[in-house]
Amino acid sequence: LYLDSEGILYIGTDNGLTVFTEGKFRPVSRRNGLPAESMNQILDDLAGNLWVSTTRGVFRVEKKELLDVAKAGSGRVHPRTFGIADGMKSEQCT
Repeated sequence: LYLDSEGILYIGTDNGLTVFTEGKFRPVSRRNGLPAESMNQILDDLAGNLWVSTTRGVFRVEKKELLDVAKAGSGRVHPRTFGIADGMKSEQCT
């Protein structure tokens, strides 16, 4: 679980991310462009991104893009993934 400074709750699940905003749970999954299903730790940065560790590495996604897809219930996000090719010893980030 991650609650950002705007009061938006991000929930990492075994089926992607669920965003709780405006009183609704809104799922975002691999079908929307996430690189993995199982989400572990979630953090944000000062540049408006979420950083998420998964069983397939770490990815960064723009919060605005993620929220737009979550609210629409469709569309794709464009995360930047980090894994073994980026110097990680393993993609498993649990």
